[in-house]
Amino acid sequence: MTTPPIPQRFVAALAAAVHEARAALGHTPWDEPGIAAAIRQLSHVSLADQLIAFGRAVADPTNETPAAALHTNNRAWDSDWWHPCKTHPDCRARTPDGECANCRADRLGTDGQPQPLRRHGTPPDPQLRAQMLTEIRRPHPIPRPERPKPDHSEAMARARAELDQLREAPSPVTTPSGATGETADV
Repeated sequence: MTTPPIPQRFVAALAAAVHEARAALGHTPWDEPGIAAAIRQLSHVSLADQLIAFGRAVADPTNETPAAALHTNNRAWDSDWWHPCKTHPDCRARTPDGECANCRADRLGTDGQPQPLRRHGTPPDPQLRAQMLTEIRRPHPIPRPERPKPDHSEAMARARAELDQLREAPSPVTTPSGATGETADV
């Protein structure tokens, strides 16, 4: 399954807003191309979640680059920004629409055990996941096309022959009148 591309207008608008907000807060400035690159790398995340995450990442002075928002362990992805649930004040997990995970568990009748909040389908089995992680972490050399080395031997041989001819030929002598000849007439 391919992820639909993020609209360019969204990327440009969010990058400009994040750039201006970061400058207004007086934190380390981020350049717009770097912000746009980070946004494009999150194409698998919903646009609403990107808005929230980048809004929180801008306010955090410890984020020195926009790439910090790409890491899911960053505080930008934390759900602390929701107001505490009145029924379960200690629960920090939220669904994308803001429902407390324990309230969701109560509503679904799971005996108080919160169900995992999966936003992007079910995870792969552990063996496949390990194989995918190994492939991701493996260094991937950049393929460089093989270019044939030019053969300059003929050109070098011609140049050497011309030099040898010039060395063997008698050097012309310039007369005071500017004419060349074998001997100088003084």
